[in-house]
Amino acid sequence: MGKDCSTNFKLKPNLPNLVHKNNFNLLKNFDNSSTDPPQLKRQHTQFVESPPKQMSRPTVVINQKPENVNIWPKTIPGNATYAETVRHGKNIMIYSDSICNRMSKWELNKKATESGIDCQINKKPFVGATSEDLHTYHMLPTLKNNTPDEVIIQVGVNDIKQLADKDGSMSSEVIGIISNNIIQCGQVAKSHGVNHVCISAVLPVRGKKFQQTISHINYWLENLCKREGFNFITNTNIVFNEATPVDEGLFYKDGLHLNAAGRQVLMDNFIEYLNTH
Repeated sequence: MGKDCSTNFKLKPNLPNLVHKNNFNLLKNFDNSSTDPPQLKRQHTQFVESPPKQMSRPTVVINQKPENVNIWPKTIPGNATYAETVRHGKNIMIYSDSICNRMSKWELNKKATESGIDCQINKKPFVGATSEDLHTYHMLPTLKNNTPDEVIIQVGVNDIKQLADKDGSMSSEVIGIISNNIIQCGQVAKSHGVNHVCISAVLPVRGKKFQQTISHINYWLENLCKREGFNFITNTNIVFNEATPVDEGLFYKDGLHLNAAGRQVLMDNFIEYLNTH
């Protein structure tokens, strides 16, 4: 007969799986010699609540120490405040289209200092801007944040390029619209607390018809400035002449923008105005 297939080893008891979160007490109290599984009570299988979290610090901490009440000494010569150091005299702002884009602010202030003018000149050129763009969008941010004492406005060429006919002719109605838009730039400056407003005449461009149209606009501007109490720079010393081997003129080859020599003349016009007003 075959051998008895039974074996003498003892079957291990079917122990419960005690590896459970927060069952440390069950493992500690369980007797390994007992073959019977412990009677698990419902309360032992529940998760043990974690201790309450420490309350976070308040978002605002009140400093109960007495504040520093030292009185700063008054400003004396050689110990000026930062605002007075930055702002040398009157604050002048030049708003323009691309005509003043390449104009050196450092050179403008140097010319002003050499002429004995106590002022700080800044400029805000906006390439491609019309007079309507200037008073509707571009001037407002700087006028709200840092209102200058005086404003010079140099704009109008882009208006003419957009609204004139191909040969440069323009109806009197359109001339009036452009002139009023340029004047409105000064009105916006005045409404934001600017003391003095100056309109600089529209500069000439290539083309006889264009130059005639610009002359009509400048005539209107000069009369409107008298009505509004604005100052006016005529710029009659800036004329358009085609470049020659002897004289390159005051404009680039595009017949629209001032070259280095032209910018010097326009800067001198600004300085002369500031020196006399």
